[in-house]
Amino acid sequence: GDIPVERGSRRSAKRMMERCVECLSRGTSVIVFPEGTRTRTGEIGRFKDGAFLVAKSAGVGIQPVVIDGTWSLMKGWRVRMPHTFRVRVLDPIPPERVASSEARELAGRTREDYLTGFLQKRVGQTLLRAAGLGPLARPAAELSNGEVRCLAALMKDWTLNVTGTQGFGGAQVT
Repeated sequence: GDIPVERGSRRSAKRMMERCVECLSRGTSVIVFPEGTRTRTGEIGRFKDGAFLVAKSAGVGIQPVVIDGTWSLMKGWRVRMPHTFRVRVLDPIPPERVASSEARELAGRTREDYLTGFLQKRVGQTLLRAAGLGPLARPAAELSNGEVRCLAALMKDWTLNVTGTQGFGGAQVT
């Protein structure tokens, strides 16, 4: 599912952050695009503090993932196909570092590492299949060290070719 937020509403933003903390407390991953909007130029905008405040409140680490090249995917409401973009997994930010840093400092430092989001489930399943591990019929936490190393090596410089879409009606952010 998704966790909606109404732009410009502090009350909505607060409720969204509370729901994110609840999800993380249950062990559910949350994907956040810290800029809060799409770029029209490909330039990375200022990261908002919300995602970093959520991680601090939940006592969890952050797994930064760069998704580069999607800005030119859209032309108005139309999607350009085929399209290629790059996914890079950066070094994780451990819970201890999240806890000992101010949210604004984390946001600034993470932006400097060119972070734009976290992996979406379908991309993860594609990676698992590419690594010969999927579909995964067990929790990801049960992956062996060797399987994790295999995935990490594959994700270091992985290119995903988008060849079709079913439109935004079926899109989902989790």
